[in-house]
Amino acid sequence: MNNLIIMGMKHTGKSTQGRRLALFYNMSFIDLDEVIFNQYPTTNTTIREIYRTEGKEGFLRLEQEAAKSCAKELSEKGNRILSLGGGTIDNPIAMDSLKNKALSIHLLDSAEVLYERISLHGIPPFLDSEDPYHSFLDIYTRRTKLYTDWANITVDIKNKNQDQAFDCINNRVQEYKNAR
Repeated sequence: MNNLIIMGMKHTGKSTQGRRLALFYNMSFIDLDEVIFNQYPTTNTTIREIYRTEGKEGFLRLEQEAAKSCAKELSEKGNRILSLGGGTIDNPIAMDSLKNKALSIHLLDSAEVLYERISLHGIPPFLDSEDPYHSFLDIYTRRTKLYTDWANITVDIKNKNQDQAFDCINNRVQEYKNAR
């Protein structure tokens, strides 16, 4: 496979590591959230604002369109690294369009660290405002199983800085490719 898909919970470093891998492997980098952002008709907004404006169903449709566009690019051009949004795993239509297009890598970090990172920017709209931490834990548990089931490789990056995480990801990709 000459494409990679990086997936995991919000704030696991998917985009950061995806960009680093793209430079290292001399590949093009695509961020699904950026594709959604660029296809959205309003300027000066964020993914969170798009989600709030469009609601869950509207956002899922935008994500599906963006994923189909990315899948086409992966198939036609190859040599791409695609970073998914943290919730894309909950969008079966988007995930279906990406199936068998790339080696998929799940980045796994601890729930506590991720919740802390997420809450620095305020509570996202997909969490229950009455009990955001337990709402997050429910999502984390469910999505972690989905990511693990879907991905070819899961890379545990708990307690690792960005350089250590990059080395772990790169090593696992090489091991996977050598085993094939």
